[in-house]
Amino acid sequence: MRIVAVSDTHRTHMEFTDTLESMGGDVLIHAGDSDCYDEKTAVTFLNWCKLVSKFYKYGMVLTFGNHDTWVAENLDEARELVEESNVHLLINEGVDLGIVTG
Repeated sequence: MRIVAVSDTHRTHMEFTDTLESMGGDVLIHAGDSDCYDEKTAVTFLNWCKLVSKFYKYGMVLTFGNHDTWVAENLDEARELVEESNVHLLINEGVDLGIVTG
């Protein structure tokens, strides 16, 4: 299994698109601090997440950090933005990706 993990992209996430596409793998994890401090930055970032999640067999696991204040205050709206995508937005929870190994 190939897991790719990033964090602390602080609004530079677009710079990683080509690299993340070429790396590919089973799961991409973004562990927070994308700087989603308002609705505009959150929508831009979450749309990017939906794009790059397509490069990974089981999609993207996403959590937010202390610089992502808009998401913390608007969690339901953030979840709606990634509905019906392969982005798994986690806040104090887990997800079963259905991965079987062995």
